[in-house]
Amino acid sequence: PLTEISGNMDLQELADKYNMLIVTPYLYNWFYIDKPGREVSRFLCEELRDELDGLFDMKDFDYFLAGISMGGYGSLLVGLNHPECFKGIGSISGAFISSDIEIANPEVVGNTDEKERRQYYIDTFGPLDDYETSKERNPEAVIKELNSESTLPPIILTTGTYDFMHARNIRVKELLEKQGVELVFKAYQDMGHEYSCFSRGLNDILENWFN
Repeated sequence: PLTEISGNMDLQELADKYNMLIVTPYLYNWFYIDKPGREVSRFLCEELRDELDGLFDMKDFDYFLAGISMGGYGSLLVGLNHPECFKGIGSISGAFISSDIEIANPEVVGNTDEKERRQYYIDTFGPLDDYETSKERNPEAVIKELNSESTLPPIILTTGTYDFMHARNIRVKELLEKQGVELVFKAYQDMGHEYSCFSRGLNDILENWFN
């Protein structure tokens, strides 16, 4: 919820510091994945921009995309699939759970019932038989088709060394580097999947983009 995020991350202070508008659309626990009747990428790339321009006359503004946890997964997914839409892509403690989905890993969902866990993954990510190679649903599938010649905006990933998603972020970082993609990666010592880590990540992402 916006009140929780703004109360823990000083969004207004950051907006004032960098002379920017920070928009926090509520996209539920969807990992920013498109489904029939729920075209998240079109909303982020087109509809939201049009609405902001109508409200604030921002036709020529630069547009950046960043997200926390599930939103970090989604930001990389949407940003890599539509790099022409954004001036920068940021992931804060991204929940890059691609390798957890097919095995219905309880560490991510926390449900002891395997059938219910598996159904959650199917409901969220769609059919599992082709998930590994689906560029529409799996950011790692998109990364595997990139190369050093790909035209991409600046990418920055942040995570905490105590974050249970830390190893997953390392995997995505190394996969990007293997494909020749330049990025900035920051790991915060002794920080976990918590707002202090998220706030530090957002600060570093904005500093990277605007300084």
